[in-house]
Amino acid sequence: MSITVEIDQSGFIDITDYIIKAGKVPYIGRNRDWSVKAEPLTLSLSISSGISPAISDPIKVVCDSQVIFAGLIGRAPYNYNDRSYELEAITEIGSLGDYILEYDVCHSTFYNGGTGNAIGTYILSDYYSQPNVYVFYMLEKLFEIAGLTLDTSTVKATTAFNYDYGLGGGSQAVTYEDLWFNEEMLYCWGQSYGVNHSVLDDGGSDSQYAAGKPTFLAVLKEICSAFSVFPVITDVGAYELVFDTGNYTIADDDKYDYKSEPIKAKQPDAIAEMTLCLALNLSEEWGFFSNTTPRNPTVIRYSDLGSLPGRVSTPNIIKIFHDPRSTVNGNPFPSPFLAATGSSSSSQDPTYGNGTNITKNKYIAEAVDYTQEVIESPIQLTAKTVIQNYIDIEKQTSEIIQESY
Repeated sequence: MSITVEIDQSGFIDITDYIIKAGKVPYIGRNRDWSVKAEPLTLSLSISSGISPAISDPIKVVCDSQVIFAGLIGRAPYNYNDRSYELEAITEIGSLGDYILEYDVCHSTFYNGGTGNAIGTYILSDYYSQPNVYVFYMLEKLFEIAGLTLDTSTVKATTAFNYDYGLGGGSQAVTYEDLWFNEEMLYCWGQSYGVNHSVLDDGGSDSQYAAGKPTFLAVLKEICSAFSVFPVITDVGAYELVFDTGNYTIADDDKYDYKSEPIKAKQPDAIAEMTLCLALNLSEEWGFFSNTTPRNPTVIRYSDLGSLPGRVSTPNIIKIFHDPRSTVNGNPFPSPFLAATGSSSSSQDPTYGNGTNITKNKYIAEAVDYTQEVIESPIQLTAKTVIQNYIDIEKQTSEIIQESY
């Protein structure tokens, strides 16, 4: 395979022959809970290249015709001893950390990119006059605000779970495209209280809430962790969201170095938690997000017993999809809720018993034994969700870390 490193100065210029030394290219990198890593690329560029790299110059690494890294130069100090520029390039995914999830930054993009009251994008007013933004549409728009693109089509078309309405009410195949947030709920992400965005962004009280507002990168990490998905680079500025593609099977003759190690869990009795400003019943929620009085959020927990506060026994997205069986005045009707355990309601709580356990991966990362393989091999690019696949430019190899449970 052929690897080239290129810097964009009014067009991409191949600088491969002038690289004195280079760190490994972080093609694939995630944490054990599926949250994304955004590690930089470092390299030393000889002054003999005739190029004077500048902060924010785009840089990419191409393996054959496939882009495996794209970013912007974040540091370029000149080393007088080596007569070289010590470059550090921030990955494009890392640039999502420069943007804050808040109403003034996001709302117009959510709204203008939506399709009225169509399921899957943005709904200005549902049956309860609440704005909704769909989870993976939201991710696409966060990338768009940052000047990137994210293809979520494969993920959105996949069935997340089948929802049984009970008592003859039929069932619904719920795809990932159907999953959504109340928009006001979304802006409460990371806060200790749930409240309307006008309070979060108020000049007088903003300092109280500012520290809790997440970056786009933090949101991406949480969504990836919740749904076991990963953004894979496909070109400069372009990414595709994929599900688990499995581990590599590499022939012994192609393993230049290999280690396999069983590892015990850090905390076998761990309980993973995620605090979300959600409500567990309709009567509270629909007054909640137009209210300027802060409310306590819901804490979702996952343990080996699947324990949760109250009656809910499986930690899932709370109130996440629309009931396709009916609309009122053309506005989608939210998914119904079971009033209490043992209720004779014809509807089941969508948080109960489905497979969308949003804190499961956080629990696994702390509380489940696993086997870790570390493999050095010829360059591999097919399995896109291993823990790590870093490409060594000089040796033309992959350093792979993968795990099994």
